Amino acid sequence: MIRKIVTIGILIGLFQAGISYAGPYAILVREKTMAIPQWATVVDTLRARHDGDVLVYKGYRELRDELKKLAPSHICIVAEPLDVKDYFVAGMHRLFRVLDDDPYGDAIWGIVTGYTPEDALRMVRVGNFRVRKILSGTVAGKAWLPYVQEGVSTAEGEYGKMWVKTPDGTIVDGLECPRDRTEFLVNQLNSSAFDMFITSGHGTEHTWQLHYPYPDEEGFFRSRGGQVYGDPFEGPDLEIHSTNPKIYFGLGNCYIGRAWGMDCMAFAWMHSGGACMYTGYMIPEGKNSYQLGGMPAYFFVQDRCTWPEAFYLNNQALLFDLENETPGVPAIPQERFISEQNGAVLYGDPGLDVRVEPVGKPLYEKNLSITWGAQRDTVTVKIRMNEEGTPGFTSKWGNRHPIVLLPFRARETKIERTDAYDAVVTDNFVLMYVWKKGDPPLGKGEEREVVFTKEKD
Repeated sequence: MIRKIVTIGILIGLFQAGISYAGPYAILVREKTMAIPQWATVVDTLRARHDGDVLVYKGYRELRDELKKLAPSHICIVAEPLDVKDYFVAGMHRLFRVLDDDPYGDAIWGIVTGYTPEDALRMVRVGNFRVRKILSGTVAGKAWLPYVQEGVSTAEGEYGKMWVKTPDGTIVDGLECPRDRTEFLVNQLNSSAFDMFITSGHGTEHTWQLHYPYPDEEGFFRSRGGQVYGDPFEGPDLEIHSTNPKIYFGLGNCYIGRAWGMDCMAFAWMHSGGACMYTGYMIPEGKNSYQLGGMPAYFFVQDRCTWPEAFYLNNQALLFDLENETPGVPAIPQERFISEQNGAVLYGDPGLDVRVEPVGKPLYEKNLSITWGAQRDTVTVKIRMNEEGTPGFTSKWGNRHPIVLLPFRARETKIERTDAYDAVVTDNFVLMYVWKKGDPPLGKGEEREVVFTKEKD
């Protein structure tokens, strides 16, 4: 039985700021969790912050009908740490794709949990913030330095390699960092100066191996009892105590997002590492793992989405690419197909406005206009290139298709015309397939559009 505490649906129109509130904000919490005062405080804080609708449940499978009626734009699951099993998260992925008739996800969602209820409360009380300075333990971070004000990127496959973006915008190449980066990265994190930390390479639920592919002469990051710490190649352990709110992004690590007992990395980063957003894989990360690789495109490069929006949009692009065999996207073996769609997780408030502080224009601008009709409304969604580029699937960790979140629920839609190769119009977003591998780049000023009609509200 589901108990509805509030049933207020509000439209919050912040489309130009990049936040889509096409429906209510839903908060899901188990009955046993809601009965614990500390966790009830987390729920109450979210409800007050987002004018949320709270659904208290015994088993999550009973939520489908209520969520279909509510049609939320955002869903936050408040859960005790030992309830966040990987099959539970995978079940939520599946559930949030069956709230209407299309195969795509129906809400931007995340899980609020923590090593303690106080960690969860801190996550939902944190103010909106901007990512200005990034720290990367993987060479992949070098590609995103142009899009932030400051940053440090190191390499996991070569000793001593480092790139630094200084406050004046200069990216300095050829700098050296210590052969074993463990203490260096711990000290950087303990400065509480970085808004995002990115990792790749071998990982487990409790470890990140700094060097790749073999440990060689570098150490590990480990977690135990809510504490994340560095275990250098030589010398004593080094605890991480970082207090500023940040995004932890396990871009290319196996299992780093899997909540496997109270000693796991996810809970330790929330407890002692300052993570208010924690994103990673719950499954082995490999050549067919695309569920996180497009997030930087929507966050840094081609768009200016919030981090939870980037997680959501990348997942929709993945579903489109798998269905349509987009050039460059390998066919995923059947035995991996389901897990690759449901294998990553975002911990944090899906309504938190955390995005990059822009240092330039995104790859394209988005525009939406509506012509009101007597029977049906006509909606035009358009992108215009700010510079020459490739707005489509380029690589595992590259660009993705443009997707525009709608600031309303579009019912009974019909595509009238488009100059894209293909387009998808759902009730809450428009995806535009406008570029594929082998095409020349789209030029600066080029436009693509989708025109569709919808039922009047």
